[in-house]
Amino acid sequence: MTGAPSALSLAAAGMYMIVVAAVVLAFVRAIGLQQVTWHKIAWGAIAAIFLGLVLMRIFAVEELVRSELRGKLYTEGVYQNRRSLQAPLFVFVFAMATVIAGGLFNFVARGIRGRRNIAAVIAIGCTGGMVFLLALRLVSLHSVDELLYGTLKLNWVADLGLSLIVLGCAVRYVRVVRAGPSGRSASPPRSQR
Repeated sequence: MTGAPSALSLAAAGMYMIVVAAVVLAFVRAIGLQQVTWHKIAWGAIAAIFLGLVLMRIFAVEELVRSELRGKLYTEGVYQNRRSLQAPLFVFVFAMATVIAGGLFNFVARGIRGRRNIAAVIAIGCTGGMVFLLALRLVSLHSVDELLYGTLKLNWVADLGLSLIVLGCAVRYVRVVRAGPSGRSASPPRSQR
């Protein structure tokens, strides 16, 4: 392992940087146009997560972590039995993702209304999906790897799809808050519209 990122990793980092730029703009607009606090927190956290993903891609952190884990399993003589370790990790990651997704769904179902709120919530959900995808790649269970890296390349489809949705949500959010509550002015709305 050379530690150098692949061309695909660099392309992904470039895509994430575009997402970071759009999300930072949404964050700045949320602050400047005095949007509700959770919007500011959400866009700030999403920007931080995607910036972390950029750094992970540039410095090949994901591959380094996988190599370190493999090496540790080899030195402890349990590499052949790694599936007995990976399976509970996969169950834990999947259970955590299910709980978080259920909580987000409950939050949305309780009456989130308005275009800016919906854009923020979808962006939060897709960012959570990116974190879940990263966790799945790190756990690296053979049957999961077949789905992620097999013929359909679900890893790249999910990675690119989730990133583009977050990008679209950030752009949509900026347009909605700039238009204001009536859709005509740029006055700072205080409503939860």
